[in-house]
Parts: sequence; structure tokens; C-alpha cells
Amino acid sequence: MKTLRFSIAFICLLFCMQTSWCEDVYYNGHKYRTIIIPQDFTWHQSRDSAISLGGYLAVANSAEENNFLAQISYPYTTFLGGTDEEAEGNWHWINGDTWSFTAWRAGEPNNAWADEDYIGLSSLDSQWNDMRNWFIDQQVFIVEWDINCGDINNDCSIDILDIVYYINWKFKNGPPPYDMSIADLNSDGEYDILDIVYFVNYKFKNGPQPNCAASIGSVVDIDGNTYKTIKIGDQWWMAENLRVTHFGNGEAIPNITDNSTWIGLSTPAYCEFNNNIENLITYGCLYNWYAVNDIRGIAPSGWHVPTDEEWKQLEMYLGMSQADADLIGYRGNDEGGKLKESGTIHWFSPNTGATNESGFTALPGGSRSSDGTYSNLGSNAGFWSSTEYVSQDCWFRYLYFHLSGINHSYDNKRSGFSVRCVKD
Repeated sequence: MKTLRFSIAFICLLFCMQTSWCEDVYYNGHKYRTIIIPQDFTWHQSRDSAISLGGYLAVANSAEENNFLAQISYPYTTFLGGTDEEAEGNWHWINGDTWSFTAWRAGEPNNAWADEDYIGLSSLDSQWNDMRNWFIDQQVFIVEWDINCGDINNDCSIDILDIVYYINWKFKNGPPPYDMSIADLNSDGEYDILDIVYFVNYKFKNGPQPNCAASIGSVVDIDGNTYKTIKIGDQWWMAENLRVTHFGNGEAIPNITDNSTWIGLSTPAYCEFNNNIENLITYGCLYNWYAVNDIRGIAPSGWHVPTDEEWKQLEMYLGMSQADADLIGYRGNDEGGKLKESGTIHWFSPNTGATNESGFTALPGGSRSSDGTYSNLGSNAGFWSSTEYVSQDCWFRYLYFHLSGINHSYDNKRSGFSVRCVKD
């Protein structure tokens, strides 16, 4: 069996060497790698290959995660780590996760060939089919790894090399950790010398094990959407764009798709970018400022849309001076890069300066102008504040794919931007 797994892993390595698909990406505390496979490669071979690489065949426990897996496998179909081969109809995840979410296409699973015991995820519409044990043409599979708190250099072990990496990052301008959520070893919301002290105490003095969970969390909105949250300095921020469609009292926020209606609004509204519902899961909704400021509230209970001053507090924690934070227009050096999701899965290249050091994971959800037109999906991220500038304009923040600072400006209340909430 070891020889078989080595052979399969070697085959996958050869495919990695010939493609750019094997770049590791990170999402919600997990690492993923997409690997192109030849025709007739089986689900069992995919499963065994993932195990030989120290991970498991990727699973989807939410619509958000399922959509993410579809994105990183596009334009192929990919096997997922779900099967009912032991007992027909008894679907389960092979890594032991609870079976609670499904995305079956209408009429599926149908077991049409009597041996369709494996999940195939279509990257075109994020839906599942029950599949036989092989693909008849070239497709992909995705390896998933759990991320361990303290494994800062991503070598699957927690040892002195992680401290070397941490010191090189913090004090010698080395690269940041691949996922900031595993670097706050003492769970105080800071990345500093105290994390090193905590690590040394753990490894060499029988101190407590690193626990990064105190700096990450989650919150649920009135629609039942769950958002990852991150502690940055003394503030707790949502690490995903808001996608709620109801106010706190349960009344619906109007979804306005027509440009002529959007232009004349002085009341709350939201939309998906380009009126495409497929943009909702990844990028959230775009809201006009009337929705942001409505007394019924769009933030989850115990949270609120940040004021202009709360945005400044975040920027100054990331290194911006008070004088720069108070300026209007583009300012700062690398603070925007510390907020942006790294890589180019969602951001256009070169995504300058993007390290996501803060864990904020800003996504380029684009915007909708006051005349109703959409623009800048993939290139810019705009976020409302709750603070007025003048009667018709309000403060917002803007991040760019080709710059690493932050634009502090104002726009018409009828414009549509993304929203991130901060804890009360």
C-alpha cells in the first residue's frame, strides 16, 4: 500500500510540475491544493493521493466553502471527499466531519449506473452529481489540510524553525506567515515578542499549547449567514463581506436591480454585483448608505457598521500615523496590503503588497455608482463607514489591486459599496 501511495503521489507531483495548479491557497483555517489528473484517474486514487500528501480529499461543509472549492477547480469538475460506497444513500465525509450541507443538482443523487458512489463538484455552477469511480476525461481533485496553530512556516510540525520564521518576519522584514490566524500564539490579538515567549515556554518549559482560537471567531446574521471574525488590536472585525438581505427586525432590504430606480433612491437598497447572484457568496452584497444608516440595522446583533473613527483606529493599529489617517485621499504605505487577501484568486494581478497580515481578508467586490453602473470587480474593494461627510456624501475606504495603501474619501449616499461590521 505504501508503494502504491508513493506511486500515485509521484504521478501527481509530475502533473504539478507541468502546471500552475498546485499553488497552495488558504481559506477559513485550511490549506488547499488543486491537482490536475489524467483521464480514468479514480476517486480512490485521488483519495489515496491526498492522504499520501498529508491531507485528505476536500470536503464542503457550507455553501461558502463549496463555492470556494468550485472557484479553485474552475473550469474542471473535481472529486470531493464524500461517498456512500459502504451503504447506498448513507453519504458521509471521509475525514469524519458531520454531514450537514449538500449541493445536489436537481434529480441527484440518482445512482443511474448503480455504482455512482462519489461526489463530483461542477465548477460551472457549484452543484454536485453522484459519480462513478473515475472521470472519463482530464479533471482535478483538491487536497485539503487542517492548519495547526503555531505551524508558522507551514512544514506540518511545530518546532524551533517556526520561531526562526517568526523572528525573520517580525524583525528582519521576512515574509509573513501563510495564514495569520495561526500566528497569534498567546491569543492576545497581537503579533509580537510575547508570542515568541509563549512558544519557548510551550516547547522547552512544558507550558500550555498555543491556542489561536481566541483571536478568531464567528457571528451569525438574521438570515442565518455565518461570518468568520478576527480580532485586530482591540477591535473585532468581520473577516467576510456582509451579505444580509433583511434588517434586524426581519423586514426585507429592497433588492434594486434597475438602474433608473437605483439613481432616484433616498431609501435603503442592496444588490449583487452586476445583479448576478453568483457573486453573493464570495463578495457579499453592495449596499447604498441609506441601508447602512437605517435605524432597523443591517449588522448582526451586537455588531455595527464602523464609524470613520473606527476605520482610523484599524489603520493606525496597522501602522498608519494619526496625521496620515486624518488625511483625505490615498495615504499610508502598506496598511492596505495588510488588509487585502493575498494572491490572485480574487484580486487582479499584481495585488501589490497583499499579505493579509491582519486577517481582515479584504475582497475586491467592486462597486455600484450613484447612476447604477457596476465597476471594478476584482480590482477594487470599497467599504462604507457610518459617518456622514456632508448631507449627500459619506466616508468610505477603498483598496486597489495595484497599490498597498488605503484611500479615505467620500461618495454619494446612493452609491453601492461592501460592508464590514465591527463588534460593539
